[in-house]
This record gives sequence, C-alpha cells and structure tokens, in this order.
Amino acid sequence: MKTAIVVLVVLAAVLGLYFALAGTGRLQMRGFAAPPQKDGQPDKDAMSDWKPPPLATAMGNLAAPFAPHADLGEAVATLGPGGARAFTAALSKQAMQIAAFSVSSGAVAISYACTRSNGDDCSESECLCASGASVAPLKLAACPTAFRAGVDASFRCTAAAKAKGTIVVYREADQVELVNLGPANAEVALR
Repeated sequence: MKTAIVVLVVLAAVLGLYFALAGTGRLQMRGFAAPPQKDGQPDKDAMSDWKPPPLATAMGNLAAPFAPHADLGEAVATLGPGGARAFTAALSKQAMQIAAFSVSSGAVAISYACTRSNGDDCSESECLCASGASVAPLKLAACPTAFRAGVDASFRCTAAAKAKGTIVVYREADQVELVNLGPANAEVALR
C-alpha cells in the first residue's frame, strides 16, 4: 500500500512538472505546439482544435482510473433519431468529477454548460461516433474541427472519429446533455 502511494506521488510530481513546462511553451515535442494562449491564459475557443503531445495523452489515460467519476444515474443511454436527453450528475464532495462516454452505435454531441463561482466559463462539448455511423450534415457544423476530420464526404464516421470521450463535471453545474447527431438510434455507455 505504501509503495502504491509513493508511486502515485512521484507520478503526480512528474505530471505536474510536465504540464507546467508544456503550458509555458518551454517544453515542445516535434509536431506539437503548446496550448493556444490569449492574454497569458489558455484560449478556450482555440483549445477545441489543439492536440496535446502523445505523452500527455498517455499519462492522462493512465491516471483516468484514479479520477473521481460522475454518477449520471444510468449505465447506458439510447437516443432515437433527433433525440436529446439531459442527465444530472449525483452530488459529490469532489470539486470536479469525470463523466466518461463511449458510443457503440450512432453519433452524439455531448454538452455541459458551466460557470465557476469565480465567473470563469467551464463549459465543455464533445462529439463522438461509432465507425460507419451516419451524421446529419447540419448537425455536424456544431462539432469541433478535429471531430469533423473523422467524417467522410458521405457524412459517415471513419475509424479516425472518436468513439470515447470525457467531460469534467464541476460542483457548480450538474447537467450533461446528449443529442443524437444522426438519422439512426445512438447508444452511449455512461460512466
């Protein structure tokens, strides 16, 4: 048990140093830029198209099981064509929780509207789809550029499209909305 705690503390210190250097632009990997900034702060509008370096992605995936997960009340949600559903995260003592989503069929947009108590915007959105799923052209425009790159000219999701994603849910807001982006049912696992 003590060994596990020591390993986690060392891992947290390494990650903290890595992200501190990456956020200042002093640590860059070939082909990857530092997060976009505006007036010395992260530019949230430009962040939707920014991709972190592979190490950050790998470390984030390793740390995900240790993050507090949001309880959205259901394990699987099915949305009919054009359907939308809102889910409420159960109250938690945690300042933030992770809501994880995995699409097994169809395509969905996930949105979370949030304003922190200090006035900062903490809203997030994510579009996910299963490979081969159809996406309505008009709904595709609301998705980030990175997602649209995974949809081909016939508006079908390719293998490059994301089928899994996460949203950070803060104490200040607990509503997460899912909207079906395609003409068929969408099935989403919630965790």
